[in-house]
Amino acid sequence: MLTLIKQICIVLVLVIAVSAIGVGFSVGVKIHGHFEPFAAVNFDTWLLGFQLKMGVIFDNESIVLVPGLFLYKDLASWRVHGGIEGLFHLGEMEGFMLARAGGGYGFNTDFGKLFFGAELGIPFSLPGDFFVDTSLKIVPTFLVQLQF
Repeated sequence: MLTLIKQICIVLVLVIAVSAIGVGFSVGVKIHGHFEPFAAVNFDTWLLGFQLKMGVIFDNESIVLVPGLFLYKDLASWRVHGGIEGLFHLGEMEGFMLARAGGGYGFNTDFGKLFFGAELGIPFSLPGDFFVDTSLKIVPTFLVQLQF
């Protein structure tokens, strides 16, 4: 017997797999007080695009992993996106979540499409000992991404 959450996840994966008209890869960097290099896989569908990303921040004490899931829509040369990211500090074994929204301008190059953009992140807390309590602080971020 599958639980309702597992059934919903299976349906979402099947819908994305059936409607995907393109799969792409991205590399980039986010600058928000730290440099966060990341790699991502993009799934383009008829309506929206989905991006699964994994970034890493090399902190003085340890490494911070930054996975994320984003939805995006390309409108001519512009891209708007929103999603969630988790920041997991491996040295202190704690983390928190960010809700992010932003946009960027992209243009074609010989290697792929290069995007320059910005986004705002709002931290939110989840229950449990692993997640730290966050106060409401907006996190501005500059974004450079090459999609091929």
